[in-house]
Amino acid sequence: MRLRLAAQSLALAISVGAIATLSILVFRGQLRALRSVQLFAPRLPAAPIAAAMVNAKPASLLHDQALIRVEHEPSLALVSPQSRATLGRPVSASELFELANQAREQGHLSEAVTQGQQLEQLFPSSAEGIKAHLLLGVVYLTQGEPNRALGELATYRHIGNPETMAEALWAQAQALRQLARPSDEREIIAELLKSYPRSVYVAAAKERLSALSPAP
Repeated sequence: MRLRLAAQSLALAISVGAIATLSILVFRGQLRALRSVQLFAPRLPAAPIAAAMVNAKPASLLHDQALIRVEHEPSLALVSPQSRATLGRPVSASELFELANQAREQGHLSEAVTQGQQLEQLFPSSAEGIKAHLLLGVVYLTQGEPNRALGELATYRHIGNPETMAEALWAQAQALRQLARPSDEREIIAELLKSYPRSVYVAAAKERLSALSPAP
């Protein structure tokens, strides 16, 4: 009996030892497997959103200009070849006015008319474009075209510079004289004397007014 109990106890101890040894071996195997998984697993970035923002390229602005239509100045290619040939390049409004005025002073009236009309067409709102109406009025008057002169001078009377308005009034009076319209001429001369009593045209205006027949 004692031998049987001793054998059973020994067998039980061996079984427990075997189970304990097997558990240790299994645990160690799982630990190695876990370490292997961690070792070969891909490392993820700590802040993927921040990295994406840093590496992101700015949006292209190549086609932004297509959204806004830019209005350009009138093409200077419309300036006459004579005007461009004078300076060897496209001219500005001030240069074109200077060329027109020089042509007028030198008696090249056709050229002055061409350049004055280009000024009105290409630079209508510029100071030179406005003065072109007065210049053309004087040129037309010199050419013996009083009706065309009156048209330009009337425009200048509405939009012109007050500093040169006396000249416009005097040219207007001369055009009316060519058309034999003494009543209208007298009215314009009276306006000139009243509005611009210190202008260089006062003496001539007074002389012409006294020469006119009395109003009916």
